[in-house]
Amino acid sequence: MWNGISRRRFPRVNAPLLINIYHHGHERAITTKTESIGQGGVSTAINEELDLASVIHVKLILPKISKMVECDGKVVWIIEKHISENGGIKIKFDTGIEFINMTRDDRSLIEKLVGEYDWL
Repeated sequence: MWNGISRRRFPRVNAPLLINIYHHGHERAITTKTESIGQGGVSTAINEELDLASVIHVKLILPKISKMVECDGKVVWIIEKHISENGGIKIKFDTGIEFINMTRDDRSLIEKLVGEYDWL
């Protein structure tokens, strides 16, 4: 996880929410969990590298309120990680996704999530 200086405009919380990522030309989703989330976007570790600045579609599951937030996203940063797993090395891509085209209601839900983390 990133330990450098944060230049984010919005506060974030570490939250393992289920996320489905759909990128152009692929019908199947990349399904994983978020590492952190804020009103402006999410970070997550995935097994494949997306193109920087590509526009994707995301679906976030908010379990305790049985709500799905769905919007487009833009890949704003990628950090390649090499992880030791089962005697081998696995490559993961820490990926930062900025929310775009999110409804006002969904943005309010994310803002509430960050402010009241215990309802995850």
